Amino acid sequence: MNRHDMRNKLLIAGALCVFAANVSADSGFSIDILAGNAYQKTEIQDLSFSGSSLSLGVRTAYAFNDYLAAELSYIHYGEVKGSYHFDGDEYKENIESSSINLGLKGSFPIQNGFSAVGRLGVSRWDYNVKETYSFSPGETLKFGDEGIDLYYGLGAEYRASNSMRIALEYTYLSMGAELNNVDFDHTVGNLALSLGYTF
Repeated sequence: MNRHDMRNKLLIAGALCVFAANVSADSGFSIDILAGNAYQKTEIQDLSFSGSSLSLGVRTAYAFNDYLAAELSYIHYGEVKGSYHFDGDEYKENIESSSINLGLKGSFPIQNGFSAVGRLGVSRWDYNVKETYSFSPGETLKFGDEGIDLYYGLGAEYRASNSMRIALEYTYLSMGAELNNVDFDHTVGNLALSLGYTF
């Protein structure tokens, strides 16, 4: 990820926080902070790289009622590493991904403050790779792709009070990407805890 991309994403995350923090009480707006474990897997031709990494995110939402809300979030899925051998040389990959997500959340109250949650929406994702070679230790190649795909998720939420809630959630995103005119898939399964505040 270059410096320009990181700056833009920090601005987006900051804007989400500022926007949610300045809305009036009982407005239907809320903000969530997320931390979790992202299992990432890249499959390109006969090669496959996978691993787990720390994911961090921020999300704001507007609840139309007790059952339906619109959400906007930014999640950084972290970095995973992989390697492979070709003609006796070792190639090492550092893979990093993130997404900006816009979608809907459905809540289904159970009892005693607990609810089941479902999510569906679109992700504008970024996928970046840094590649090094054993035959040229000082050289690093950087390349990446970006695109838009669907995401979906399930979770359970507990409302501790009218304003505070905690949730365990799982979201899945499949990125149909292309590098050097080669199509491949990068999937992210993100298991996260979220802490939310309703204004």
